[in-house]
Amino acid sequence: MTIEELSEKLSLWRQSKKSKRDRIPLEYWNEAVKFANESSCSIVASKLGLGITDLKKRMRNSASPQEKIIFKELPVVPQKKQSVLVEFTTPSGMSIRVYS
Repeated sequence: MTIEELSEKLSLWRQSKKSKRDRIPLEYWNEAVKFANESSCSIVASKLGLGITDLKKRMRNSASPQEKIIFKELPVVPQKKQSVLVEFTTPSGMSIRVYS
């Protein structure tokens, strides 16, 4: 399916829906997310008449577990002498140190 075909399907769906509260079918959202991942989110939202915030939210929710970042705490290994290799500090004052 092309983005033009999806745009046409969305247009037909919008004309035939019974209420303003009817939700866009999931299959159309999934296609829109696919196009946004391949292209620009703002362009896809504009071409399809979708809210960019809703599209971005669906893009985040559709990420596979392999694409999500996972942080793991590493065990502390005591050494005689450690020196700070890298230190990151956020504007709020939180810091992370990596020792060598």
